[in-house]
Amino acid sequence: MAVTALVLAVLTLPLALFSERALPISVTPSKQHPLLPHTPSAAPLFTQWNGSSRVDVYDLAARPEEGWPHFGTSLVIDGGTAATGLGDMSEGVRNYLQRRVDYRPRGLAYIGKTHPKVLIIGSGAGAEVLEALYFGASSITAIEINSCINDIVSRRLRTRWGGLFEEPEVQLVTDEGRSFVRRSAERYDIIISVQTVTNAALASGALSLAENYVFTIEALEEYLDRLTPDGVLLITRGADQVARLFGTVREVFERRGLGSPANNLVAFRGPFLPWGPRLRLTGFMFKKSPLTPDELRTIEKRLEVSEAEREIERNDSPAILYSPLHRHPGSIYNSLLTNPDLRTFYRQQALDFSPVTDDRPFFNQQTRWSSIRPGSWRQGGMSPGAEGVLLMLLVQSVAVAGVLILLPLAHFSRQGLRAPGRWAYLVYFAGLGLGFIMIEVALLQRFTLFLGQPIYTLAVVLASLLMFGGLGSYAVTRFSSRSRPGFGLIILAVLAVIAVTAYGTHSIFSAALGWSLASRIAIAVLMIAPLGIFLGMPFPACLRLVAEQTPVLVPWAWGVNGFFTVIGSAAAMILGMIWGFSAVLACAGGCYLVALLAITLRRSK
Repeated sequence: MAVTALVLAVLTLPLALFSERALPISVTPSKQHPLLPHTPSAAPLFTQWNGSSRVDVYDLAARPEEGWPHFGTSLVIDGGTAATGLGDMSEGVRNYLQRRVDYRPRGLAYIGKTHPKVLIIGSGAGAEVLEALYFGASSITAIEINSCINDIVSRRLRTRWGGLFEEPEVQLVTDEGRSFVRRSAERYDIIISVQTVTNAALASGALSLAENYVFTIEALEEYLDRLTPDGVLLITRGADQVARLFGTVREVFERRGLGSPANNLVAFRGPFLPWGPRLRLTGFMFKKSPLTPDELRTIEKRLEVSEAEREIERNDSPAILYSPLHRHPGSIYNSLLTNPDLRTFYRQQALDFSPVTDDRPFFNQQTRWSSIRPGSWRQGGMSPGAEGVLLMLLVQSVAVAGVLILLPLAHFSRQGLRAPGRWAYLVYFAGLGLGFIMIEVALLQRFTLFLGQPIYTLAVVLASLLMFGGLGSYAVTRFSSRSRPGFGLIILAVLAVIAVTAYGTHSIFSAALGWSLASRIAIAVLMIAPLGIFLGMPFPACLRLVAEQTPVLVPWAWGVNGFFTVIGSAAAMILGMIWGFSAVLACAGGCYLVALLAITLRRSK
């Protein structure tokens, strides 16, 4: 085997000369964030790691032409995939707000508000927190998922922030924003999410593949419930994604019988905060009550920029993209609010503007699968994006798993392919492998909102599934009959538990969302336990039968199961992006049904 592996390795070396043409993936220097120091050799002042990221702290010189008016501090995540920063406030927050004449935030969300109660999703270095203090907020809840950032700004380097997060109005919380909102019973005058989704996923080539629960239709409904009667929701995203939010709000209003939201929305492009790598952001602003003409005129006035600011980004001038006073008939924003047949309108667009859901939470994925063609991203064409990457990953998985699993089996265990009943057994083990990995992927998605931190979800779900699967395997080999393992009952039990998981989790999650993290982890483990136990039973039950009746088929059972497990993860993500993860669970159930049918037909002969 060692000699064979060495020969194969040598033979594959020439393929490296043609790899760029065979797999057209270009690696770009994406980690060049504007908040990184201009000197590449500059050492960070401080570095901190946690289980999901690394955060480097740098001094940042004043660069007004790049949106950084004076000396400050930047927090760079994972070497430059994302960053956040704030001006130096070591003189104290209150002194800073009184003395800095160049700090003049626009405060679009604060128009008409007196001492508002504010929720910030993704507080980062605290730019939105400082803005809230500037406009007299009475209460500021700052939610940041990255514990390193929170530790740096509130403890490690707190003097640089002038005690910003120690102000009596400010509460800093380490949590996932949407998960916090679902558990909250508070009402807020303003909810803000500024560039919450960073370039971290984009840098890995998977921005549209990354799940985003902050902007789903269920999320918008929850924000609506958490707003006071005149509350405001402000989100900044790309222009096409802001359009998608317009469609989402319309569907929320239609679900609730609230009429049209046309008088409640504003879309704009313009300066937002005094700091950052981009002064121009595309913004979405929703007010729970209709916007008044005075409020709209104030928004327009605050979006005006000076001549000096215009010189910074000449090709990206401020503009009202939509407002009740500026309803451009041909704009995508107006069309999404006024078209009488939204479903047909969605289908007619080159991009997908339809709302995303918690079951299909890929907000950044707007490329239609039907638009992807072989070679469409070659020679300067479109970027493959998550869709192309997934398809290539699926093809590569099939090829690599075939070479490393099936090819050695065909060479060393050829006699297994002549065994009686081989196809029924192979279909059975293939169904188990594909079904199991699909369930695993779907469970990871469903428990993300419940547990909040993705790293907790990954650890709890995978550990529980594998641990209880092992218990199920032990139980079936220890206590079941050797001659009649009861495949029918086992797989029917698997299907029943899949159905309960698919349709019963929402009620349990809603009831337990307000509990502590430890309690939610315990609930998650208890929910996964029965499914894991039953999922662990079908494979060893049939493997023992194959070992007794057709031992030459045992390596093939392992190999085929492993092969479909490898390719199933990519297949599950593709299905989840197209149809949602409920469909993935349904497909997993179908795989177990096919496995049951195959083994039943085999044993009836």
